[in-house]
Amino acid sequence: IVKGDRDAFGMAWSGRIAINGAICENVAQNGWALTSTTVSGRGGAIVSQLDSAQKDSYDFVLLEGAVNDVLVMQGGNTKIQWGEPVDQIDGTYDTATIAGAMQDLIVKTKAKFPNARIVYIINSYYGANDDNMALHRQTVKKVCDIHGIDYVDLSDTEAYPQLAVLTKSNDQLYTQYLPDGLHPNAASYDLTAPYIIDVMER
Repeated sequence: IVKGDRDAFGMAWSGRIAINGAICENVAQNGWALTSTTVSGRGGAIVSQLDSAQKDSYDFVLLEGAVNDVLVMQGGNTKIQWGEPVDQIDGTYDTATIAGAMQDLIVKTKAKFPNARIVYIINSYYGANDDNMALHRQTVKKVCDIHGIDYVDLSDTEAYPQLAVLTKSNDQLYTQYLPDGLHPNAASYDLTAPYIIDVMER
């Protein structure tokens, strides 16, 4: 989703942020998960993408993750658990759980880029059932609060009513914005990028 797999322009969010005046580097990889590779069975763990960054310092680092973890879990992978965020802001986290892997990602991002402002992106609907969508939002917000970082919740249609078209109850979802029910197309990135930019500007 961060990589922009279904974006006809190949820009995803980072390219659209660049249009608004930032110099952006996108190190995301398709199909990776938050939890450890041995648990998720996916191509890699998102935290290792930090090693691909070309610079030692950034003003912002945008993070996103858990979509593949949730979908793999819904598909029957019993190794992945939600877990509970823990209050310590450093140390060892259980990266077999979504909450633990999320905390591990944030702590390692802070350590690698101590001067960066970190923003975590919560996706709009992506195929999760209602309970998992709610847990996803809840987990990200709790983890971000523990670690003192910002987030933007693209699934919050009360705060962002224009994003209601990205909810699963809207027939336009599959045809106009998420043709496969998961990956954003160019129209979807165009719709959501301004809300990320707004959080960065504020």
